[in-house]
Amino acid sequence: MDFACLSLKLNIEVDGSQHDRNVDRLRDEFPRARGWTVLRFWSWEIYRDNEAVLNTIGAKIDELKER
Repeated sequence: MDFACLSLKLNIEVDGSQHDRNVDRLRDEFPRARGWTVLRFWSWEIYRDNEAVLNTIGAKIDELKER
């Protein structure tokens, strides 16, 4: 878990090139089974288009607050 918001049960992961999406999918099952939302971003996404990443995170926060 790279970043977490406990009150919203939001887990944000930042993945580098060494990550394997299939392995990450399996790793995400644990928190999701416990009611957590997991967002994953490639590190290059943050560098190239951080505004889109922040918009995605913000939209998810808004969605989770409505629950």
